[in-house]
Amino acid sequence: MGAKKMNGSFLGKALAYMKTKLSILPKQIQSDFQKNLVKFRDVCLIHRAQIDNGGGKYPLLRTSNNKRVGYSDFQEDKLEGGQNVAVTRLKIGYSMVASGDSGFGAANESNVRYSDKAADLPNVLLSSVLSITQDNNTVFRQPISALVSEESMRGNASSAALDLEIPFLLVERKPINVEIQFPEGEGTSESDKHFFEFQLFGVETASK
Repeated sequence: MGAKKMNGSFLGKALAYMKTKLSILPKQIQSDFQKNLVKFRDVCLIHRAQIDNGGGKYPLLRTSNNKRVGYSDFQEDKLEGGQNVAVTRLKIGYSMVASGDSGFGAANESNVRYSDKAADLPNVLLSSVLSITQDNNTVFRQPISALVSEESMRGNASSAALDLEIPFLLVERKPINVEIQFPEGEGTSESDKHFFEFQLFGVETASK
């Protein structure tokens, strides 16, 4: 799991939001919270997926997913026990390796360079929607066109995450559905390699 420093305003926003959602957290966390036994730390959760031949409602988190450095901070489609995350910022990225490129065979989710620059994303992705649901509740839904930058390139410090007006909470050990909703009848090509990443920034719970 990656960790990044948050400034005080983001940290305070995440903690304040988590307190308003205390009732949906596991009973043990609620009890520990009231007894001041919960530690909070800033967090950045990353997931990268290959989306060749993507279309329709395309899930990014799957039950076959393994938590691995450089690939994913999720085990299957869940957060680990004790890990509850109030998300205040979100960042996406995309990469494509054409079938004729010399690095095509070796390209995978962890070794390609991701960009959140609008000009680097195909029109089919810019016309798609990123949706996150848990417990049949949609906690985040935005057009991908609203999540891209006009200038920044992933890998540069200037690349900024989207500040969420309303944070959302992801609860431990419950399935999370993160999907790209493509326009009807459209999708990514099968001959090339397409990769997509999302990063979720916020505050997570941990035992003291």
